[in-house]
Amino acid sequence: MAKSEHDEIKELADLVCKDGFMHKRRHHEGREEQLLRYLAAHWTRNEAEASKNLSSATVASKVFDRKDLTTNVVNKNAALLRRNLEYFFQFTKPGRKCPKKLELPEGSPYVLMLSGNVQKLDAVERFWDAHAINGIENRLAYTEPIVFYDKKRRCYIRYLDINCDSLEAQEVRRAVGENSGHEALALVPDFHYQASGEVQAAHVIEAWFKKNNIVIEAGLTRQVTSDRELYTHNSILLGSGRANRHIREFQRDLGFRVEKDRVVVSEADPARGEKAEYVEPEVSAHRTREFSHCVVTRLPNLVNEAFVTMIAANNGRAIESVAIYLTSIEKMKELYQAYLELGREGPLPTRFQIIFRVGIVHSPTLVDAAQPIALRVYPAAQADAAVGG
Repeated sequence: MAKSEHDEIKELADLVCKDGFMHKRRHHEGREEQLLRYLAAHWTRNEAEASKNLSSATVASKVFDRKDLTTNVVNKNAALLRRNLEYFFQFTKPGRKCPKKLELPEGSPYVLMLSGNVQKLDAVERFWDAHAINGIENRLAYTEPIVFYDKKRRCYIRYLDINCDSLEAQEVRRAVGENSGHEALALVPDFHYQASGEVQAAHVIEAWFKKNNIVIEAGLTRQVTSDRELYTHNSILLGSGRANRHIREFQRDLGFRVEKDRVVVSEADPARGEKAEYVEPEVSAHRTREFSHCVVTRLPNLVNEAFVTMIAANNGRAIESVAIYLTSIEKMKELYQAYLELGREGPLPTRFQIIFRVGIVHSPTLVDAAQPIALRVYPAAQADAAVGG
């Protein structure tokens, strides 16, 4: 016997309540779930019944136990539910398997609708899908460079090749080198500024994730509670191998590595347009146009079915420019057209790296748009789970 439309709506609502509110951190049922269950239970095509049972006033009273501010209360939670429904059927495995999806049109009465669940990810969604489809929360970590305070001269000094996640004296000495005799050992370690390019890149990526209702927490590398937190979640790492030990660890055996003053390419293939190395320009007072380079890396993370994406460069503004590229639908379409190994549809490879070139006019705050110049796709290990699906 064929299911009624009401039965289909209730079944989908139950499925969403079971698996669709992945952004919740509490164990009890949230307001959006209460609202969805009520709307599914009282669904009707009869306009008179809908006006009676699914109006703002009725929903506010029955679901939220409120008789005042009905429009604001219900509209706010209906908007949250609407975004959660979009997220569930777009970015979760159980939702993608459903031939139909639930939608909640705007306005009162709040009547759920069924429609065909046709999946079509745009170019940016396709790139970041690995960070959404597995249902694992995302951690975005960017570097806060350590500086040293010179009490005598009353100034802060940054040594580019020195970084540490701690202000503990012993940890800093270990990072600098006990026996190096480096003058930084006589100064006071401090965190006094942030790399503005990395911060802006974090804002760009975080905004895209939040717009699509995908859970993400952004913060400084040294504020991550443990290495395990980065290695068991979907992680996005911004920075350089020089200043970020996590990037150094992940890129160690890869073909493209961001070293302290260049991008090193293992076994460069000139036929594919690869050079053996891409040296970074020195900071100059002259307004000459030069190029910095940024490497984007996608790998399975160390634990669970999580993934890590790294945007690594020695110039923070290059990282910012690439972050903008990776959240631009038009630019990502161009990327897929240029590199057929990435394909134009379906899940991306589980392991790949892209070198981007970013034009810079010194002062280093003036940058051009990023341009991809080299790609490597690596064979997936047998244990790697396919992304998406």
